[in-house]
Amino acid sequence: MAAANPVGPTIDITDLTQGQDNVALAGRMSYLRDPGGRLSLEDILAGRSVQAFTPASGNISIGYTDDVLWVKMTLRQARAAATQGLTMLLSPIFLDEVTVYIPHVDNPRGPQDFSAVVRGDHHTSRQSGPWNFFYSVPLDLPAGGDIPVYVRVASSSSIALRGAIVTRDGLRDYTASRTAFAVGILVMSALAMLLNLLLWWQMRRRYFLAFAMLMLANASLIVGHSGLLLLSGGSWAHYGNDTILGIQVQFTTLAILSFAYVQINSRKHFRRLIWFLRAAIALNILAFATSFSTGNWYDLVMQPIYLATIICWAMLLLSDLTVYRRTQKPGSLLAVFACFFQLVLGVSNLVVVVGGPDILGLGEGAYWLAVVPFTLLMSLSMVVRAQHLHSRRREAEGSRVLRRSERRARALAEERPRELRLATEEAEAALRAEREMQSQQLRFIDIVRHQYQTPLAVIKSSAATLAKTLPENDEGNRLRVSRIRAATSDLVDVMQVSLERNRMGDVPTIANRKPVAVRALFEDMIERLSASHADHDVQLSFHDIGPADRILVDKGMLVIAVTNLLQNAAKFAETGSLIEVTIERVDNDLRVFVADEGIGVPEPEKANVAQRYFRASNTGNVAGTGLGLHIVTHVMKAHGGHMTIDNRTPRGVKASLALPDCFVADTREAGGVAE
Repeated sequence: MAAANPVGPTIDITDLTQGQDNVALAGRMSYLRDPGGRLSLEDILAGRSVQAFTPASGNISIGYTDDVLWVKMTLRQARAAATQGLTMLLSPIFLDEVTVYIPHVDNPRGPQDFSAVVRGDHHTSRQSGPWNFFYSVPLDLPAGGDIPVYVRVASSSSIALRGAIVTRDGLRDYTASRTAFAVGILVMSALAMLLNLLLWWQMRRRYFLAFAMLMLANASLIVGHSGLLLLSGGSWAHYGNDTILGIQVQFTTLAILSFAYVQINSRKHFRRLIWFLRAAIALNILAFATSFSTGNWYDLVMQPIYLATIICWAMLLLSDLTVYRRTQKPGSLLAVFACFFQLVLGVSNLVVVVGGPDILGLGEGAYWLAVVPFTLLMSLSMVVRAQHLHSRRREAEGSRVLRRSERRARALAEERPRELRLATEEAEAALRAEREMQSQQLRFIDIVRHQYQTPLAVIKSSAATLAKTLPENDEGNRLRVSRIRAATSDLVDVMQVSLERNRMGDVPTIANRKPVAVRALFEDMIERLSASHADHDVQLSFHDIGPADRILVDKGMLVIAVTNLLQNAAKFAETGSLIEVTIERVDNDLRVFVADEGIGVPEPEKANVAQRYFRASNTGNVAGTGLGLHIVTHVMKAHGGHMTIDNRTPRGVKASLALPDCFVADTREAGGVAE
């Protein structure tokens, strides 16, 4: 016989009356097994059991058994005062019958000194409220000393026990936290289920539907373990509760097996295990019948099914690892982490169910905890996979359209080769006509140049002859002749610029470089252009350029470029405004700056000013062809330089020309005399 009423581990509840909210029962319980359930409380108190109470190192789990489990807890409080307002919480709630014996006198000696409180899913009418994550037992304890409390557990399923002793505040907080956690999981599972149903509707892939079913099963199991579906009332209620909880567990295991079967590419990575998966699913489907039986068939069938689900999680983890190593895609990595959490916590839960130690101290709550990271990570993985499928679908649709177009093109080529040949001939004829038109335009330009040069040369020569015949003191007529010669030169320059614009707009520009005196070139150019734009104040300045400095350039092209800039400055600036022309030497480079006080160029359009025929949106009705800056760009490109346009503050434009490495060290080395 075992010793009567051994003390065993104690639970100090003194702090619960001094502000502490709860004390866990883990590691503070002793238990003995009662085969056949023959022992009564009197037998336990008298020590008539052949076994002694064994201290539990943590929570208690003995797996599937027909034995009755007796649990003893010794409550100790330092002060000799009656304790009220405490509650013992026990879980899981799928235990058939849990009877808690609480002494109501000091030093109890027999069953008559104990009050019995009955809980369990066969006695749901004794548990208050429809939302129960645990069994609650009020503790009205006698004063002082060591107070023994006994718990008798009888169940047709796996027997495990964990719990805590809490105050009123602790009970409220514990209930609120478990409720919030359960509601959060339910909402998360519902959202994940709806998301994957939508993805399945769009993509028509089975794994989205399988994951949605798994989320539905998780939500159903959480609702069942929360007590919402437990029946209460007549003697048939316990049979209905066993059936409901059994169906929920089997539905969840079936969802897990189905999800793993769909997710794992069995034929590619696990060819020999495909029959194992099919057999496990078939066994799970047949196991639904055991939920309606009254024997131990349910226990015998569910244990191998639990083991099969753990194997499936391990296979799914290996499959996702294989896919990730091959593709390096983030969706596969998320699936790896999701399956890892599910596998670790699932193994912990299975160990408790079959009677192993509760290493993590979570009991049946390990599955609840696994749901959170698994649902979040796997949902993200599914979203990434859906995005990948959508991209592949778009690519496939594009490929199909391309193939249809190619087939149509081949059909047209085969059916109408004559039409295609005629179209080709027409295109070639149009190209030849375009080239002929460009050639005629160039010939026209040459003819116009020849025709106007002769009369203008006559006018210029006559003016020069007339100037020689005038007396030296005839200043008035000499001034008039000088104006005629200047106007003739300006007309020649204007015509030359216009014709060169057309030529350079149509053919590649090649610079015919010769040495030119910088100051003489620009002073003469600005003097003549100033006469043409007398309504503006044109100012010329030089920086770091001496009288003997020469540059190697195409004089005609450079004149055209600067003339275009000055004409633009005068055209888009108000009458009487200032136009500044600055010539600067930087190392061996020549820089030309033309700054005005005009309307400027809209910032978004600055990148387009060098395009042919482009005119800014703010030019209004000012006449122009859009060729000026295009020609300037051609001139700069022919000299290896570039042009930039910048707006000035508060208004105006500053155009810059940069001609690199154009200064000549010695005129004789340049091959001639400067013009």
